[in-house]
Amino acid sequence: MILFPGETRAQSDAQQARGVGLATSALRAASARRSRAALGRPERHRSKSVYDEVMKARIYVDASVVGGCEDEEFSEYSVQLMERFVRGELVLVVSALTVQELAGAPDEVRSRLASVPDAHIETLQLDAEARELAEAYIAEGVITAKMRADAQHIAIATVGRVDVLVSWNFKHIVNLHRIHGYNSVNLRRGYPTLEIRAPREVLPDE
Repeated sequence: MILFPGETRAQSDAQQARGVGLATSALRAASARRSRAALGRPERHRSKSVYDEVMKARIYVDASVVGGCEDEEFSEYSVQLMERFVRGELVLVVSALTVQELAGAPDEVRSRLASVPDAHIETLQLDAEARELAEAYIAEGVITAKMRADAQHIAIATVGRVDVLVSWNFKHIVNLHRIHGYNSVNLRRGYPTLEIRAPREVLPDE
């Protein structure tokens, strides 16, 4: 046994034991890999965590966001947001209701939605669950029955667990008092709160 300067026999013995332990572990791991290979089993790798990959935000838009691309007052932020959907930096979430509302829009507005690749779009349906939740908003006085379509947008986005709903509708959707009302109903019915913002609020600062 070779003792290095300043090293005691006990330290040397401990170091040697650790070395033997590491070598044994390495041999066992190699043996396990050979066994899996012999059985035709693929090598198992650590599954990716949320820290390995940045998740793309799922953003629900109503017709006002798409239409805003062709409106001088809102075009700056609507266009920027739609371009991020086109590039696949964000996931565009729409509903059958959004598509229906855009059916009668000018060609240049509809072309904005059509420019987003299908792979970057998720479509949600106005199903029975969403309809029931929308009616709860109305029954609780958060919004009137005349604005049922707006209540349905909120309900669809809530049931779909999107990351955020964006709209230029400041009277019935992006309205602090109503947002509190929508989320109060959501929580009492077991749903998570819904982030509701204007397009400019979900874009990164330049």
